[in-house]
Amino acid sequence: NVDLKKFVQVPKGENRNEWLSINIIDFVTKINLIYGSLQEYCTTTTCPKMTATDQYEYMWRNKKDPLYKKATCLPAPKYVTVMMEWIETQVNDEKLFPADLRKFSKNFEKKTVRQIFKRLFRIFAHIYC
Repeated sequence: NVDLKKFVQVPKGENRNEWLSINIIDFVTKINLIYGSLQEYCTTTTCPKMTATDQYEYMWRNKKDPLYKKATCLPAPKYVTVMMEWIETQVNDEKLFPADLRKFSKNFEKKTVRQIFKRLFRIFAHIYC
């Protein structure tokens, strides 16, 4: 028996926001490795839409980007590229991911972390479906 909850709990004495930040970077790295190894099979021809089964189609939306102010259907490879660039921008933004642990916003987990992990999950869903 493995208690999976233990694997996703913040270790005692660790700053929760720092731990979440580190895990975002770790997940991005792992997804890049997994997706990179399958990239030749996920092309604009084989994956004209970002989907996970026939039930879910993911559309890209970024209110700050004039190209994607409205939800936009993209081929999966383009979706992944645009999303990874978006995550990189988020992670490199000192206002969202400050070096000083005392300066994380109060909404960091609810607003930033959840949105990033939700979007990362879409790549896992696409790969495994």
